Amino acid sequence: MSTLAQAVRKERWELAALLLLQGMWEVVQRVPEDAIPQLLEALEGADSLGNMKGGADGPGA
Repeated sequence: MSTLAQAVRKERWELAALLLLQGMWEVVQRVPEDAIPQLLEALEGADSLGNMKGGADGPGA
C-alpha cells in the first residue's frame, strides 16, 4: 500500500496533503517552461471540486 493510501486510511490529512503537494511539485518540474502559464490558467479555472468555473460565456451564463 502506498504511503499516500496509508495516510488517507489513517486519516493523517496533513501527511496526505504534503504527499499530494510533493507529487504535484514533481510533475510541475517536468512541464515545459512555456506551458506553465497555461497550466496556471487551467488550475485557476477549476473550483475546489475540480469543476470548471463559469465565466461570462461559460456555464450558467
